[in-house]
Amino acid sequence: KVREVLTEDEVRAMLAVPTGSYAERLDRLAVELLYCTGARLAELATAALAGFDQGPGALRVIGKGNREAFLVATGPTVDSIRIYLKERPGGTGGAQGAEAFLLREGGSPLGRQGIYRAVKRLARSAGIQKRVYPHLLRHSVCTHMLARGCDIRVLQRFMRHKSIQTTTLYASVSDRLLKEAHERFHPLGNQPNFTPPVSDDKLDPTKTPTRIWP
Repeated sequence: KVREVLTEDEVRAMLAVPTGSYAERLDRLAVELLYCTGARLAELATAALAGFDQGPGALRVIGKGNREAFLVATGPTVDSIRIYLKERPGGTGGAQGAEAFLLREGGSPLGRQGIYRAVKRLARSAGIQKRVYPHLLRHSVCTHMLARGCDIRVLQRFMRHKSIQTTTLYASVSDRLLKEAHERFHPLGNQPNFTPPVSDDKLDPTKTPTRIWP
């Protein structure tokens, strides 16, 4: 059974939480990477600096089953990574602990607990009432991409699911979103007097879906 997922607006709200310090920017990057790449917590926590290739914007990690995998980032997230690397302790290498991709200001790895706390902090700051944890961002991006029409075989490869059956589990969530949209916006739907908020364009079939990233 697929767990409850975040909406696109909830993800946007988490990524829009103001950042002033290095620690806050690091937290935001960790959350952005979890959502953008569909990374598992262990993959991101153990990612090495040497595994990042700025050209294609890919981060090599050790995935489930001890298999090598590549996390692919979108252009805006690659830009976020480049900005991070400029202020990362030790620059792009040479400092103690520099083998870890995500480093705290003091030079120690952010690690699993640090990433987990980053997710919880941004969710709380964004006013999200759901139980939010790192893997929920993975569930969410898979559901969002499927709902936006991504080919399920392509999505299987992106999510690194061994079986296509695992990927199809998310179809039930996307089908539910489609049903809700049909009921809300079709003239013969069950809520004829419902007026959707102006900002709620992701379910409006007359509009082009907005980008996740500003």
